[in-house]
Amino acid sequence: MGIVRLNWRMAIISILGKIDGKTANYNTISRITGLNPRMLSIVLKELTKEKLVSRVAIEGKPTFRAYRLTTAGMKIEGAQCPILSIAKGRPPRRHGQH
Repeated sequence: MGIVRLNWRMAIISILGKIDGKTANYNTISRITGLNPRMLSIVLKELTKEKLVSRVAIEGKPTFRAYRLTTAGMKIEGAQCPILSIAKGRPPRRHGQH
């Protein structure tokens, strides 16, 4: 996996972590990240395969797919927040703070 995909994986985990257990649909993730559809699909499939993100069906007309962090994904998100804060020159937040 290249460093670019790693950055996008971290970004998607961070986005999903900010919605506190709720789901985000593909279009929302695409709009926030600006990723092209092919790369977004690849990254979401990788995260799903690694059980960091789960894909759920949202009933309606039409039925659509949405994504949320798994328990393992939440642990990763919690671990990356202090690292990203330090990289941005801010003190890291304590676990549970948003």
